[in-house]
Amino acid sequence: MRSSVFRFAIALLGLMLVCLPVSAQEQDPDTTFTDEPDAHALYDKMLETMRDAETIYYECEHQWEAQGLKLGRCTYRIWMKKPNYVRIEASSYVGGNKGILVGDGEYFWIYWPAGRPFFPGTDTTEYERTRLSSYMRKPAPTGMHSIAHDVGLLGVGMSMTILEPSVFHGYNDPMEPYLDGVRGMGTESVGDEECHVIEASFMDHQRSRYIWLSKFDNLPRKLEEVVRLETGILKQEFWSDVSTNDDMPMEKFAWKPPQGWVQYQTPELEEGLLKVGVDAPDFEAISAEGETLRLSDYRGRVVWLVFWRVGCQGCRETLPILQRLYKKYQERDFVVLGFNCADKKKIAVDFLRELSVSFPNIIDASDGAQKVFYREYQRMRGRSAVPLTYVMDRDGKVVEAWYGFDDDERRVQEKVEGILSK
Repeated sequence: MRSSVFRFAIALLGLMLVCLPVSAQEQDPDTTFTDEPDAHALYDKMLETMRDAETIYYECEHQWEAQGLKLGRCTYRIWMKKPNYVRIEASSYVGGNKGILVGDGEYFWIYWPAGRPFFPGTDTTEYERTRLSSYMRKPAPTGMHSIAHDVGLLGVGMSMTILEPSVFHGYNDPMEPYLDGVRGMGTESVGDEECHVIEASFMDHQRSRYIWLSKFDNLPRKLEEVVRLETGILKQEFWSDVSTNDDMPMEKFAWKPPQGWVQYQTPELEEGLLKVGVDAPDFEAISAEGETLRLSDYRGRVVWLVFWRVGCQGCRETLPILQRLYKKYQERDFVVLGFNCADKKKIAVDFLRELSVSFPNIIDASDGAQKVFYREYQRMRGRSAVPLTYVMDRDGKVVEAWYGFDDDERRVQEKVEGILSK
């Protein structure tokens, strides 16, 4: 079925970058990246240290920015204990928001001592009634949860963490298959800690993580991440008071909702999608070849519209499948239309070329193209994700819409056959 693991939320949830290294600011993303064995060994040792520790504790200052705007700054403390326990206490620098996540070995419990933040799509009456007496509960089986994906629910202006804390619990970071290599960038002190500095490159240098690894314990003291979009995302973390294998009482990982509290669930992203049967909004935007494309150009054909970006794991899985669909059915009034309004054009075009994608693609990060994605085709203000797919019939009406992707190619073909036969 459609995979939710590979959804890539690109809603702006929070970072303020203080100082990137010169290489991060000025480096051409097309620079050939050569893996260095010694530096790669340092990176592997960091992950091994996280996996092998019985407990890890650290304090972190987290900040990020996107589109040149400072979006969030917070601090948090994190306790992790084998086999599957965690506690995070987070506070924002602005507004006094606080959030706590407790992993009791079976569930993640999330609550807000100063009141639940207002999540997009929430009913305002329900919010006023329950904001001071609500919590969230999510299943968290060992090795199958992602702390990095859930910290945004704390409501303190935090984006995803740079490293995935759940590596400690046996989770495999989905970014790891896209690691291009690691190279050394010398040594530098962070506070009193002497550190090796390394750069880890992902997805053909579309994303870089710069990590200051303590020579004492092989764990970070500073991290910076650069995501090379048209507008760029910059993220920074400072770790302090890092310790491993200390005693942690089990009381730290226990929490139950007080009597009278109610469980809260964030509105589903799907609630903001266009309904089946409505006319798909027409648009015009610039193609990968520099031409103007309009959705109405394809009236009379079944259109499979997919919004994607280079840094989305699920998009990387679905585009090759869609290329094969396009080749198989293009003679039967079927077209796949890609839409990327996030990435630098050269990065996106090079990626399409690498995959030998021949179906038409919009590569346009203009305000107009972003309005199509963020306002007209998904209406959950403040939250968004890719891949996002719409299927339109020959009259331009929405047949189906969903987030994520289906990795069962045969089932996808059956869906196309069913639509074409109508």
